[in-house]
Amino acid sequence: MIVFLSPFESFDERLDALGSTTRRAWDATWGHSTPDAVAAAATADGPLVVVVGPGVDETVGLTWVEALARLRQDISIVMVGDLRTDLVVNAMRAGASDVVAPNVSHTELLGTLDRARDAATRRREATIVENAERGRGKVLVVLSPKGGAGKTTISTNLAVGLANEMPGGEVALLDLDVQFGDVSHAMNLVPEHNLGDAAAATRNGLDLTTLKVFLTHHRSGAFVLPAPESLVQAEEVNSEHVKSVLGLLSEHFPMVIVDTSAGIGEHALTALEFATDVLFVASPNTPNIRALRREVEAFELIGLIGASRHLVVNKTEGRGGISVGEIESTIGLPVTYQIPRSRGVTVSTDEGIPILEDGGRDPAAKALRELAVSFAPGGVNSGRATRGRKKA
Repeated sequence: MIVFLSPFESFDERLDALGSTTRRAWDATWGHSTPDAVAAAATADGPLVVVVGPGVDETVGLTWVEALARLRQDISIVMVGDLRTDLVVNAMRAGASDVVAPNVSHTELLGTLDRARDAATRRREATIVENAERGRGKVLVVLSPKGGAGKTTISTNLAVGLANEMPGGEVALLDLDVQFGDVSHAMNLVPEHNLGDAAAATRNGLDLTTLKVFLTHHRSGAFVLPAPESLVQAEEVNSEHVKSVLGLLSEHFPMVIVDTSAGIGEHALTALEFATDVLFVASPNTPNIRALRREVEAFELIGLIGASRHLVVNKTEGRGGISVGEIESTIGLPVTYQIPRSRGVTVSTDEGIPILEDGGRDPAAKALRELAVSFAPGGVNSGRATRGRKKA
């Protein structure tokens, strides 16, 4: 199917001549809607090609092209507009595959649409094969029994680091600290939607297209679903909502990172059902180490974790303090990664810029980058995703 986003009713006659698989779509409310909402509406029926125009303001059209490209990587987008160099370049940068003039000939328009449809068909077929071979994506759940250990620092930098290592649109970050999550601040985001909106949408049957509208795109390339914006909204999020969201995210994204709240809560337990890898985060102090030991023992007792386990010690000191050997013997897990204490991390957290964006030679940035690379394709932890379901 080929969909033209155009307010021109007179254009319908030309569309009829192009064939039955071509139609015009328009809603008078789109002028007041967000680009993501327009993109979701335009692709609801799964078209192969979306044509923006004629009759759409160029500035508005470019925002729609960008939203369409972000929402559906398996479609082709064609923009209608004057064939000026600046418009063509901006349209291509936004994600369009071609630009045609409003008065394009019938033959040329047919050729453009055929090329766009063929390209989208090849991408969609390749995606189907790839997904069948890959199965669900890897789900990295970040846990710690106490606040202050650095879960959010680990989670956000993992998302940025993996987004740098993987093709665009392949990394998602879910903030599952529903009451006090601050991933949005840590990544300097001002989201329009959040997990609470996704939870509310499950009442009508949440699907991938709808969920994508709720995601916020970070400049690194990662997609973020932030925590609810209020405690009232947080109360509405239950385990079934989390299952729906994580199920869809893990089906679409090769890599999903889940930041959780401190302790063992309902939402974290649900996330563990999807985990392929669990990252236990500890800071090298006695209360935190002991609390983490109790958390690991609790998980062992109920047999919940079937995923790969990784112990990340954050804020390590160069000298003194609890040794790695003491931490391992207390918790009963080998320390797989150490992140040194760094003033750069503190500054980056305060500024809302993950240190992997511009950490340079900072030792913590180097360690966080190594952690992210280990889970990227070809890394030591990049094996085929396997489900971490609860044991019987």
